[in-house]
Amino acid sequence: LEKHMNKFVGLFSRQTPADLYQLKYLIHDVNISSKEMNWAKANSSMKSILNLWSSIEPKASETDKNLNLQLKQSINEIEDVVKGKKEKLIGMKAKTSIELIGKLMNAFEEK
Repeated sequence: LEKHMNKFVGLFSRQTPADLYQLKYLIHDVNISSKEMNWAKANSSMKSILNLWSSIEPKASETDKNLNLQLKQSINEIEDVVKGKKEKLIGMKAKTSIELIGKLMNAFEEK
């Protein structure tokens, strides 16, 4: 369901960019793929995260610079642990990123 949430949300006028839902899904996907030791899929999802983040980042920076920097750092940390194939750390990093995405979504809605 979360995979298609961004398309559904895009049908309605909301302050939160629909791509944030896709970003959240991809981070979940990296976490699950790493637990399955499917590094090819984790790397593919990580590339998608980086591409998607580059389109979200300017809007996020306008909304909340502090959250933007925290989420950017968190995504960079996930990228590092995926490259290092450290599946135990990915879960913690993914949880942090998902929490930050939730806060960013709230910031967009409050704007």
